Amino acid sequence: MTLKSFKLLSTIAITLGMYSILPAQQLPREQWGAMPVTVSHEAGKWIIAGQKNRLTINETDLALNVQAGPAQWVMMPSKAGDMLVKSKGEEVSLRLADAKTISVVAYDTGFKTGVKISLAGWKLKSNDLDLELFLTVCLQGKDEELVFDVAANEHDAALRQLDWPAALDAREVDYTLLSNGRGTLLPRNWPKEYYPIRTITPEGKIAQTDHSVLQSHVIESWSMSWWGFQKGKSAMMVIVETPDDAAYQFSHPAGGPTVIGPRWRAQLGRFGYLRTARMCFIANGNYVDMAKRYRRYVKDTGLFVSLTEKIARTPAVKDLIGTPQTRVSILRNLKPDSDRYDTKTPANNYGLTTFDERARQLRDLKAKGVDRILVFVSAWPHLGYDRQHPDSLPPP
Repeated sequence: MTLKSFKLLSTIAITLGMYSILPAQQLPREQWGAMPVTVSHEAGKWIIAGQKNRLTINETDLALNVQAGPAQWVMMPSKAGDMLVKSKGEEVSLRLADAKTISVVAYDTGFKTGVKISLAGWKLKSNDLDLELFLTVCLQGKDEELVFDVAANEHDAALRQLDWPAALDAREVDYTLLSNGRGTLLPRNWPKEYYPIRTITPEGKIAQTDHSVLQSHVIESWSMSWWGFQKGKSAMMVIVETPDDAAYQFSHPAGGPTVIGPRWRAQLGRFGYLRTARMCFIANGNYVDMAKRYRRYVKDTGLFVSLTEKIARTPAVKDLIGTPQTRVSILRNLKPDSDRYDTKTPANNYGLTTFDERARQLRDLKAKGVDRILVFVSAWPHLGYDRQHPDSLPPP
């Protein structure tokens, strides 16, 4: 090393040493990209306050209250049965807030800020359950959306199902928006019982024999993993970012209101990965704005596939543009032990239209001038379709 190089390195070292003994300068959070959010604790409540939205958490019953611009959105407190745990071969329903140990601390990752809630100490009869839950609630992004994370530390006890955050208190909600089927806008005071996937009798009641369960990625439950609410000119939506083992709690009695909130289910009997949901708030908007927000979400996360890209992958897709669609069934074959079996009119439980007959009907359509049509053929397996979810095993 030359004398000149040695002098240069010495100068750099001295300079760095001088900087290391100077008091650290605290830049404002927004200058280094962090959320301008404060977390405080007062009188048994935690407050997460941003520039637009403010969340209050009751540390006793875990009730959540969000003031988002002009609208207030209130989640119900923890209740009996909001978690299902299995230990030593026995399943038990418990209350999340009945944990013997509940610890709430401020939580700041830089890109989102809020609190972390640690829970443990539930009992099965007189025995302690070896289970810990970690819940985080944070404001994230310039729109200050509310992000919920769920993680479990399971040992002998396994978490099988969790309803958290709790369902929205919808007594003041005008409409609930569901993405099941072709989309449903459900008024709060709809006069009949409603359930997205269960049979409704002619009297407007849910069939007592139908126990079909809500599940993700089933068009009758949800076509897209989100739902929303309209209250006055304001809207709020929930996007389930980890939908594979998720569903939603749901109830709409005659006259309402509608009860809906996230429901997390186990994967292979356990909670083996982080579960996440996002609440988005729209100060002045409706179902169109909620749909646009979900479209932005799938674009941001790489889930979006444009029609142009679909055509590039499968050129035949181009022929579907402007093509009418129809759905035909082959065999309806409800068994007496099926939840959907009609005991009043047994003849309704069986119906067969052969493939030859369906082909003849389609030829008749073509003869009448229908050149193109997309036909969905359902209920063609050997035993037909009993319209239950999930279907019996083994599969056809």
